[in-house]
Amino acid sequence: METPGNAACGKGAPSTSYSESEDFAGLQAEGGLKGTLRLEPLNSQEVSFRTIQAVQALFQRQSSETSEEQSFWYLDMMSDATVSRFLFAEKGDASKACKRLLATWKWRKKNQPWAVKCHLCISDHRTHDFRYLCHDQYSRPVLYLSFATFHNPESNLLMDHVIAQIEQCTALYLEGSGGGAGDGQASTFVWVADYTGFGLRHPGLNPRFPLSLAYTFQTHYPERLGAVLCVDAPSIFEGVWNVIQPALDAKTRSKIHFVRGAQGRSEMANELFGPARSNLAYWLVDHMNKVRQPDYRERFWQDPHEMPPAE
Repeated sequence: METPGNAACGKGAPSTSYSESEDFAGLQAEGGLKGTLRLEPLNSQEVSFRTIQAVQALFQRQSSETSEEQSFWYLDMMSDATVSRFLFAEKGDASKACKRLLATWKWRKKNQPWAVKCHLCISDHRTHDFRYLCHDQYSRPVLYLSFATFHNPESNLLMDHVIAQIEQCTALYLEGSGGGAGDGQASTFVWVADYTGFGLRHPGLNPRFPLSLAYTFQTHYPERLGAVLCVDAPSIFEGVWNVIQPALDAKTRSKIHFVRGAQGRSEMANELFGPARSNLAYWLVDHMNKVRQPDYRERFWQDPHEMPPAE
């Protein structure tokens, strides 16, 4: 099925207000997305069962949790799947993996991210537009962020909203919902960030926010990120990217893709959902086309969020 991007905006037409340096343009134009969004399972050779058991025993000794204190979330930290992710992030080094597990467990006990809510959105649902949409063709949850429909772009509590969404994706995996998300093959998620409408007042322009976000992802959610798709990032984002890029490890950088124009959006949607879910690809591109229309953005918050068709 042809997505509406080509027909509505003109095939290959760039975003109207886009200008960028030659290097930044090259980053977005280099290659295509074909084949880059496939699910990448963990390499079992780097996370042997014996090593997993060794880390679990070490973590249990050093965490000093009594049997009464071993909550659901503690047991999840001890699971084979979680330990495998931390081992994979540390290239099989059991000592480093255990150290990071302990740091993450202390962070989770202190901050209780599973209970975090975006209180601004509870009081005003128009504050942010960052939400879970559906699952892609690999059963990964897809998160969608639209700067154009942020009602309060100056909010400094966006991190709470991000954490809440990541935890929702984790819960979907643990509960085994979403058409196979719990089969051990789709423990990652995809983040589609539509930069249309991104401007000086948005929190993402201050390098502190993306740097804090990158640290949180890499430290406490290793191997959870499947891909980040930055759609029509404006030239003003180049400065932010130049600051945060050195703080990202090579594997994380390889998961960040820049998409530009109607043709790029159509290709991205088709790569995400594949032929079997072409209706979801069509919906996503159509929705992104709509948020580029000022009259639609003005009407957007008058009704509940427009959501994709049922999976």
